[in-house]
Amino acid sequence: FRSSKFVLTLKSYPNKQLFTHELRPTKGVYVQRKGSKLIYGNRRLRLWGVARHDSSNLFTAERAKKMGFNALRLWGPGGESGQKGFYSPESAKKGIIPETVPGSSVDRFDRFFAECKKQGLFVMLPSLHYCPIGDPLFSKDSFLAGPDPKDWKEWCQAIKQGRKNGIRDSFMIYLDDRCRKLRFNHAEQLLTHKNKYTGTTYAEDEAICIYELDNENGCLQWMLGAG
Repeated sequence: FRSSKFVLTLKSYPNKQLFTHELRPTKGVYVQRKGSKLIYGNRRLRLWGVARHDSSNLFTAERAKKMGFNALRLWGPGGESGQKGFYSPESAKKGIIPETVPGSSVDRFDRFFAECKKQGLFVMLPSLHYCPIGDPLFSKDSFLAGPDPKDWKEWCQAIKQGRKNGIRDSFMIYLDDRCRKLRFNHAEQLLTHKNKYTGTTYAEDEAICIYELDNENGCLQWMLGAG
């Protein structure tokens, strides 16, 4: 028996970008809607993108650009650092997005957003409704309880039972004042949050092309189906 030997030579080739796009986020220029079209700086803006969460691997944004995309539908923090969403357990009770610290989920999201903008990508932001009703919000000191929470225990039980019956958190805003308070508070927190890597708030960032207010909302279908 005679073993075989072979030589494998690896060569590196420069990455090529599939498509290039003339329009990219520009300081002081914001996306506008005229009729059924998006306009950016008096020019038609056409978007071709993918959906994903943020990532600590910033090359992901460059890779999307080199694949020819010019937009990302960027969800909120995906739990890569052990914390899913914008809130820690304690900050969720207060309804406040915490200050960014290195390694936190908010810091990672801000860094990745800034990298997308740097690479010339526009961002569709569904994060405005990325605020599930987590367990910390059921605590007695939750900001949702209010100053005189006489019905707090019953409310918590009702929300939990509703989930068991198939009612999604996103449906609750049509049915309950506290859930609407949670959604509106989160939107205000996110829009006024200043990204230290871009220097702007998410209400004022030129890279945001669309603010998404809801996703796959089947509330009416659920109500009709439930009788």
